Amino acid sequence: MSGCTTHREFLAAIADGETALVPEGTLDHVKRCADCTREVRAHQLLASRLRQASEHMEEAEPAQRPIPFARGRLRVIAAGIAGAIVLGATGIGWFVLSRPDPVLAAANASSQPLQITSTDPSQVSQWCLQASGRTLPAIQLDGMQIDGARMDRAASTDIVTVVYTAPSGARVTVSWLEGQVPAGSGVEDRNVSGHELLIVHSAVGTAVITGSSADAMWLTAAAIESSAT
Repeated sequence: MSGCTTHREFLAAIADGETALVPEGTLDHVKRCADCTREVRAHQLLASRLRQASEHMEEAEPAQRPIPFARGRLRVIAAGIAGAIVLGATGIGWFVLSRPDPVLAAANASSQPLQITSTDPSQVSQWCLQASGRTLPAIQLDGMQIDGARMDRAASTDIVTVVYTAPSGARVTVSWLEGQVPAGSGVEDRNVSGHELLIVHSAVGTAVITGSSADAMWLTAAAIESSAT
């Protein structure tokens, strides 16, 4: 990744198709570099999602005048993502959450201690299967290092939370809401009781993403969307 440093500032422009001012050496590098290619795809996916969100706001609230997502602003938001790509079980029992809202329960569960700590995706996947009785829709996400998982329950919804470390070092949690039928498709940006989170509605399931970095959260959402295609 050290050889990518001088090229990263141009990745957003490449994703937007504006290559006139991009050095030829950078274009050649991106063609050969899997890491930079992945970041370009993340830029493109997030720009698409933000445009969809803007269109949805215009349809849902015609009386209000939302701030348009100009290409330059999309690039600034996506640019932050370019810099962002031992087993120790503490018990398989789950923490029964008192709040029935599964999204809020997932946000609360994200700050609870891990019940399994491992960087081995297959090991964590097997633990999640034993704890919940279901195979997770996705566990090994592109560019993310897995750290462990935990199991919780809110009302009739099992919540399996997997913790990752993003390339930037930020901590990200993905809570899969088992038994929840995806409500539409796309990525929803929400604030729930002071928790900034993303809700990913994909063909493979519904996931609640929290994290210490908004850029890392969007990168994770892009990885989930990619795994569903």
